[in-house]
Amino acid sequence: MATFLSSILATSWDWACGAVGALGLLLAISGPSMLIAWLKLRQRNVGPILDANGWSVNALAKINIPLARL
Repeated sequence: MATFLSSILATSWDWACGAVGALGLLLAISGPSMLIAWLKLRQRNVGPILDANGWSVNALAKINIPLARL
């Protein structure tokens, strides 16, 4: 990352501003979806996965950390 940043700053400002702008645009588009995905993954809920596979689940099944590692 440091090498990339130093190479951007060593070149002309037009190219550097374009690269920083492209990186900002990428983060603006994918940032909210990454945040939503992170929040959903923190719930560790396997109910929708089991539902999608045809299993009937009456309650939300929570996974603890040792079971998730297994």
